[in-house]
Amino acid sequence: MATVTLDLEGNVWFGSWGGGLFKLDSQGNWSRYDSTNSELRPTLKPYETVVSDVVVDDVGTKWIANWEGVEGRCVVALQNNTWTPYLSLDGIRSNLINSLYAEGGRLWICSRGVGLGFLDYKGTPENKTDDTIHYYDDVNGHLSGKDVR
Repeated sequence: MATVTLDLEGNVWFGSWGGGLFKLDSQGNWSRYDSTNSELRPTLKPYETVVSDVVVDDVGTKWIANWEGVEGRCVVALQNNTWTPYLSLDGIRSNLINSLYAEGGRLWICSRGVGLGFLDYKGTPENKTDDTIHYYDDVNGHLSGKDVR
């Protein structure tokens, strides 16, 4: 497993390096999510869905880093059984995401090669029209480089 996190309902979420996203609910039942039943996308190898990180924000939205997701899938938000993909077209500069941090309607995106992303989703991940995103790196953000873990 690449990552593990607990959500507000007591479910445990596991991101895996190739098997997708797994949920263990409070009753001991397992669920698996990949490109066949969610908005997650595989890598260039169609049988490999990599989830490098999962975090939960203040209201319970799960933010999922979809490492090397094809079709420009970089980050996916899961809120009330609704999957909202965030794509390169939405301003996410890389699908090589090492880690995420969510708090107060904002998502920090630690990526390889493009620096630190700051997505202000205004607490509404399902509505991307009001979002703003900014990146910090070694040129404009006083970081030592463009690889942020």
